[in-house]
Amino acid sequence: MYPSKFVVYRGQGLSEKDFEKMKNSQGGLVGFNCFLSTSRQAAAANMFAESAATAEGSIGIVFEIEIDSSNVTTPFTYLGSLSHYPDEEEILFSMHAVFRIRTMKKKTKRLWEVQLVATNDNDPDLTRAEQRAALCEQLETAAETEVELYSSDASLFALPPKQQVAMNSAMNALKKAKAANMKRQQEVATLQNSSSENARITLETDQDQYLFDVTNAWIQYAESMQNTLPSNNLLGVDYCNYLGTMLCSKGQQNWALTLFARARDFLLQCTPINHEVLAKTYDYMKTAFEALGQHGEAAESATEAVYSATIAFGPDHPQTKVYEEEVQRLCGFS
Repeated sequence: MYPSKFVVYRGQGLSEKDFEKMKNSQGGLVGFNCFLSTSRQAAAANMFAESAATAEGSIGIVFEIEIDSSNVTTPFTYLGSLSHYPDEEEILFSMHAVFRIRTMKKKTKRLWEVQLVATNDNDPDLTRAEQRAALCEQLETAAETEVELYSSDASLFALPPKQQVAMNSAMNALKKAKAANMKRQQEVATLQNSSSENARITLETDQDQYLFDVTNAWIQYAESMQNTLPSNNLLGVDYCNYLGTMLCSKGQQNWALTLFARARDFLLQCTPINHEVLAKTYDYMKTAFEALGQHGEAAESATEAVYSATIAFGPDHPQTKVYEEEVQRLCGFS
């Protein structure tokens, strides 16, 4: 019905703000968060773009999209007679289609032509963006699941006013973190070429801000729980260690260490101290430090794990021996 390589067109308007973002990101990626209707007929796209250019605060854009059907991973289909405008030879792309910005050409003061090329799974920028989105979704799901669990069990322990304020503050922080992340996703997605240092910093800064927001909201939530429950209930500790291990598995050791350290502090404030859980927390810290190449700090954490395990299990217990072996292994790096 169409050759393996072909060009489609789309005409639309962009706000001046979104247009400037695209203009400053030539060579990067642009994403569309809806089903994307395009046409094989350039005239139809030009008509929509020219109409959009007449609106106040709008820039008319003609997207010229190059498709190689043998190498593109975004699903699309030819609508043919199913289209409201069959003469336009409409081709519909699935939601969240991502393209790379190749060139931008000014046609008139408020009308531009933008050449795009379809991406595939081997695109390095797209891979990093997808990994970040997956991590953010996991963090949100994990946090929201814990909130729902707490809400369902709220009748089991009535919160004192001070703790209720803390809980509400934590939930508001989490909601703000999620809202900020959704706002970033809804903006026209632009990333510079993978070789650009500025793009790498922009991507990492954006990710760090989100991780900072969620980590701190999670800690607030854990604190409100830990301060509400009896001192021997370690729900707040479990929450911090849970998210910390998740972050470690995604290569976010620095943020994981923030959570492990808070779990450790919770434990040290308990009376009596639960040395079994404390040993496990120090072991988590050891793993994160080692992944960062900080072998001295890893050995110190492993040593603390041995100390707590000795109190919890005794010096000859198999678990204590496992921690001792870790110390011996790490001392070679110190």
